[in-house]
Amino acid sequence: MAVVAFVFLMSLGLALLFTPLIRELAKHYGWVDAPSARKVHTAAIPRLGGVAIYFGVCLSILFLALFPNPVTARVFDHSMLPWIFYGATLVFLMGMFDDLRALKPHVKLAVQIVAAVIVFYGGVRVSDLVMPWGTVISFGYASLPVTVFWFLLVINAVN
Repeated sequence: MAVVAFVFLMSLGLALLFTPLIRELAKHYGWVDAPSARKVHTAAIPRLGGVAIYFGVCLSILFLALFPNPVTARVFDHSMLPWIFYGATLVFLMGMFDDLRALKPHVKLAVQIVAAVIVFYGGVRVSDLVMPWGTVISFGYASLPVTVFWFLLVINAVN
């Protein structure tokens, strides 16, 4: 548990460190969301905040990989980690492209679905739901759409 907390705190710290740098870079190059009648903000808001979060998490995991211990051995030997990275990177790239060029909603949704299917293929699945009273609902073949729905929900809730 201490390793997970360390990675979380290191990711948070790096994201907080990178955020002002990314903000200034975005302002310098004009990568901002300008105010308009449809927006609630009254000043230009820098885009690309996801860059700081993505690199904070990736660098923390890389740092952890450089100092092996029993916990990291279990994490990095796991076959799901590369698939999670592929899906997360696809969503990150889509978000960055959307910040710079404004993708249509159906394109963003399609990319998010592809990312969720990639992660599902790698073994990350919502296959069962355990109720508080102990009943287990197994999704069987519906595991793919349930997993995709869950990923879409989380991606868009965070966004």
